[in-house]
Amino acid sequence: MAITPQRAAVIGLGSMGYGMAISLRRAGLVVTGCDVNAANVERFVAEGGQGAPTPADAARDADIAVSVVVNAAQTEAILFGKDGVADTLPRGAVFVSSATMDPDIARRLAASLRPVIVTVHSFTPLYFGRRRDVELGVIHDADATFALAVLDAAQTQTSLNAQLNAPYSAADDVTHTLRLQATPYGLLNVMLEIRNDLLADARAEKAMADTLAPVLSAALDTVGAHAITSKAS
Repeated sequence: MAITPQRAAVIGLGSMGYGMAISLRRAGLVVTGCDVNAANVERFVAEGGQGAPTPADAARDADIAVSVVVNAAQTEAILFGKDGVADTLPRGAVFVSSATMDPDIARRLAASLRPVIVTVHSFTPLYFGRRRDVELGVIHDADATFALAVLDAAQTQTSLNAQLNAPYSAADDVTHTLRLQATPYGLLNVMLEIRNDLLADARAEKAMADTLAPVLSAALDTVGAHAITSKAS
């Protein structure tokens, strides 16, 4: 089965950014470069890369966008300025900043993207000799908003036996990542538990990913979140 190459955008094709873009191409990614200096973009295109006139154009359809500029102000402009990547970077994509900046500013920029925290785990079909019928557990911590949207989408769009707070719940002290990385910042979040006999091999893993991706997308639409999604596991 053919594997579609990942797509990357590199904004800032100076000495450092250009090297990153070339290295990503050599690794097999489809890379689009963007720079305020058109000559740098033309040079990259001549080397087999793709070029874009704006950060927004470069980031469109990208799986990852790498910003290689000097400081926080330039990074913020690339993200949220005119023709910024936040307008076009697809849901689920990753933004990487290579600029030197104060950690508080980095956290502020990250918070502006309003990531959604999704943790993914697996569980055994048998527990102390008892069969677990649940196939997908949708678990929430203090805020159930996103979990309920995910549960509804899973139950209406898939054939999975999806249940809320099963086979575990926050009462079992399993939502550590949500409590640490999401709840204090008011971020939407959910913990997914997948029965591991449904993940028996690479093909099954891909099938599950293909099943859950539209579920998460629908849930994001339900809660009105148009954010880049982060994933912790």
